[in-house]
Parts: sequence; C-alpha cells; structure tokens
Amino acid sequence: MSEMQVLQDRLARIPNLTRLRDEDVDKLRLEYPGLPCEYLEFLSLVGYGNLEELQLYSGPTSAKSIYPQPKGDLSGIVLFGDDFQGYCFGFDTRKDFCLVEIDPRGNPRPRSEKGFLSLVAGFIPE
Repeated sequence: MSEMQVLQDRLARIPNLTRLRDEDVDKLRLEYPGLPCEYLEFLSLVGYGNLEELQLYSGPTSAKSIYPQPKGDLSGIVLFGDDFQGYCFGFDTRKDFCLVEIDPRGNPRPRSEKGFLSLVAGFIPE
C-alpha cells in the first residue's frame, strides 16, 4: 500500500476536508512550478482543511503574509499549513522546494522528513 493510500485511509474519518478541483491544481502548477507532485496529489485526492493536529491551506501562501516582521529570511518560502501552535510548514522555492518549518518568531529551518506525505503522516494518529 502506498504512503498516499495509508494517509487516505487514516484521514477518512475526518469530516469537512475539501478536495481541490483539477483546474485549481493546474493553476497551482502554473503559479508555482516545482511544487512537489505528492503535495498536489494530496490536495486533489484527500483535500485541505483541519486534520486535527495540522491545518492545511487550500494552496501555498507567502510566508511574509503570515510573518510580516520575521526574524529570519523568508524570501522564497511558501507555506502550506500550520500546527495551530504558531509553527508553519512550507516549501523553500529557492532550494528545490525542500520542506521547511517556521517558528512563531519567523525563523525558518529545514525539516528532516523525506517529503510532504511523511510530514503529514507525523501529525496523523494511526
């Protein structure tokens, strides 16, 4: 069973997730070339919304829109979600869309997960 299928099964009990339409996924691909395929696939197959421990946005948003006076350099970082406790998660577009975490003060740091699905899996109880 693929990592995506495992997450789909684990998240089936969560109501009110909204799936992106194919047209919306295509728009994200055009606006953010290089977005990981697993991220876009997740938004279309599983959706976005409140995953209980993680809030996923309907698409990437500029880190500067959430952290207007960051302590670190957030240029090139787009966010896809947060943990409801002041930490946000995103991709660094300058570094091959690697995963990053931003603390409540606006300091970015790389994440150790191998990809988007692994990060999400860490927030979803089995």
